Amino acid sequence: MMPLMSNEIAAATTDVAIERHTDDVWSALVDETGDWLGDGSTIEPAVGGAVRVNDVVSGTTRDGVVRESRTGELLEFDWWPTQSPDDASTVTIELTPIETGTRVIITETATRRLAASASAHANMQWRGAMFSAALSMARV
Repeated sequence: MMPLMSNEIAAATTDVAIERHTDDVWSALVDETGDWLGDGSTIEPAVGGAVRVNDVVSGTTRDGVVRESRTGELLEFDWWPTQSPDDASTVTIELTPIETGTRVIITETATRRLAASASAHANMQWRGAMFSAALSMARV
């Protein structure tokens, strides 16, 4: 992998259709957070709300803050490993109603410092895939 230039940012996007109504997917996203992010995980779905995640991918705890929240449409937050706040990234989760349920697009965008790491990009791709799979199976 070639090193990224200083003005490049790494992003990983997962796009999945879930055969559930958008209201149900939103509820799973914000009310049943522990079902898809790990026991004890919480997201307060309001601007400035706290994010606390027991990361099922890395086995670490991540803290964060909600940047934007539009009920049933969009949740965006910054998060970082509790022990490494400089390793923050931004997660954007977009929900769109479709004929068969809900289209969920999850994008994680790394800071410039993280973007230089090939393993960080692989972890972002893995998290997106795991989140979408777990979210589709969450109780609603």
